[in-house]
Amino acid sequence: MKINAITGGLCLLAAFSSVAVVEAKTKAPDWLADAADAANPKFDPDDRPEAVVLWDEVIHEFQENGTLMTTTRYAIRVIEPSGKARAKVFAHYRDDGTGKIIRIKAWTIDREGEVYAFKNSEVKDQTSSGYSMYSESKVKIIDGKSKCRPGTVFGYEYTREDRSAFTQYKWYFQSSIPVLMSKIEVSIPENWSFKDTRFHGAPSSLSSDNRHVWKMENLQGIKAEPKAPYRSLKRAFVTIDVVPPENSRLKRDSLAFKSWKDISNYTVEIQDPQVSPTPEIIEKAKELTDGADDIWSKVLAVGEYVKQLPYASISMDVGSGGGYTPRPASETFRVGYGDCKDKATLMRSMLQVVGIKAYPVIVNATNNDAVYPEWPSPFYFNHCIAAVEVDESVDTPAVVEEEGVGRLLFVDPTSRLTPIGELPFAEQGGYTVLGKKDMENLIRLPQGPPESNLESRRIKAELLPNGSILGRVSDRYLGKRANIERVSKLRNDEKEYKAVCERWVSGENTSAKVAMIRSEDKALEDRSFEIVLDFMIPDYAKSMRNQLLIFKPAILSRRDGHPFTASIRTMPIQMSPSLFEEESMIYLPVDFVIDDMKERIEFESEFASYSATLEQVEDKIIYKRTLRFNDTIVPAEDYSKVQEFYRSVIEADQTPVVLVRKSA
Repeated sequence: MKINAITGGLCLLAAFSSVAVVEAKTKAPDWLADAADAANPKFDPDDRPEAVVLWDEVIHEFQENGTLMTTTRYAIRVIEPSGKARAKVFAHYRDDGTGKIIRIKAWTIDREGEVYAFKNSEVKDQTSSGYSMYSESKVKIIDGKSKCRPGTVFGYEYTREDRSAFTQYKWYFQSSIPVLMSKIEVSIPENWSFKDTRFHGAPSSLSSDNRHVWKMENLQGIKAEPKAPYRSLKRAFVTIDVVPPENSRLKRDSLAFKSWKDISNYTVEIQDPQVSPTPEIIEKAKELTDGADDIWSKVLAVGEYVKQLPYASISMDVGSGGGYTPRPASETFRVGYGDCKDKATLMRSMLQVVGIKAYPVIVNATNNDAVYPEWPSPFYFNHCIAAVEVDESVDTPAVVEEEGVGRLLFVDPTSRLTPIGELPFAEQGGYTVLGKKDMENLIRLPQGPPESNLESRRIKAELLPNGSILGRVSDRYLGKRANIERVSKLRNDEKEYKAVCERWVSGENTSAKVAMIRSEDKALEDRSFEIVLDFMIPDYAKSMRNQLLIFKPAILSRRDGHPFTASIRTMPIQMSPSLFEEESMIYLPVDFVIDDMKERIEFESEFASYSATLEQVEDKIIYKRTLRFNDTIVPAEDYSKVQEFYRSVIEADQTPVVLVRKSA
């Protein structure tokens, strides 16, 4: 019996051992296996996408207490090596008690069908904002790039628990690459309601009981084109507002916005109480405005002070609206830093001390075409600025007259490089919400005229008998061009910035010698930026038989080139308002006279105009040229007109002057 027991034990051990060596094969979840079985759509051989979205799905399940369980599933197939960069999971959540990631998984399926499941140790957890000193917004990341090659399928799935106060959702069905299946599903309890708003061909929902599904299949990729308005992408999307019944027992109050008035009032509710000035703020505001005897001087003094405070964000209680709520002005003043809403609040507080009313304004700082007025939501906006009540004495590109409010000067106290009196170019012309009680309508931020985005050039040069030319160029910039120079000078040291400017001057004249004389930011004087350079270009004029000199009076190129070189255009073009003007005084060689020159060139279209004139004045020629672009959207079908206009500009800029040597 004893021997039999031992033998039996050995047999049992052997059985377990044989099982252990048969390693279980890793399997993908059914939905991912189904996605991987799907065939690629047909590609244009000359325009293959870098990847294809096989599966794009989100499932929202609301519980009676307001808790939301969201499951996200996504899968791509890599087509080109560059598509490997898309094999990445970003699972965002809030570490403030209102949200957490319950589960996160990712897999790859190679071309041979082998499945790899990413390990928990390969999940990275980090703060989702790079500008925050502290943030409760977190993100879990799985990077699958190293595990992918063309033909590999990468997929992931995660579930997030949310108890956010916000109940608005947006779902884009299309992407920049083809999408085989895209779906959003919403399940709500009895007596809850929802409203969907559909854009650009998005489908109606398919509903069963309290489950609602919006689904699209076999969608082409949508690629943006240079200077195309955001809306011209026409990506199909749906917005969903979920509304719990009144007196429902939610773990936290729901923030439902039915109108722009609701959002304006919410902005007032969370921001106005933070404005109250303390004795320290009162003292500082009076110190800053001492001697300022008009509104403009006071706004300029306060605005410049707040602009110089370092930008830093502390994001807390985001799920309850903390992301929209500024700290008290007293706290921002005490610590000496803040984010956009903190700085706008401090500016409002200081202006209140000196008798000037200002409002909070929420804007989109990166896309002035993002807001669809038919769907009221704060989610369009990612930035906060201020609107200051001013009188007729204040007249700058950032001023607008608004019915029911009056004359407003918009100030972005976060943009350290944008002078007071202007707005960053990306904000101009966009819809915004003014934080004023019962404000029912959106306000469109002012779009500066061409003159407010100016490149003004003065050249004084001398053409030598051997064809070389030497001279001095003075460029003065306003608006967008001025800010580009400010950024360039900030990012480069003195030597590097000088090299940047010298490369521009010598761009078409590779043998040019350039010397930087000065660069000066006059933001506080007239909002301009100035550059002065000396140049010498050997053999600039072409000599023929030692009798003729042929040269272009347009010595230097414009800073902005020709962006429309593609042969085909499918999207409209947003022309940005700008003005280039140049006046050159070119002294001629003593032994030469003008043999041929075109005195005037002019042409215009609905979106732009060009003119160039040449005039001889004693021993020199005066050359003037102007290029103006209007704030206009040009339809795609008129693309040939845009290309023809640019061709005409290039041809006009190449028009030569011919000099002939005086006869003995």
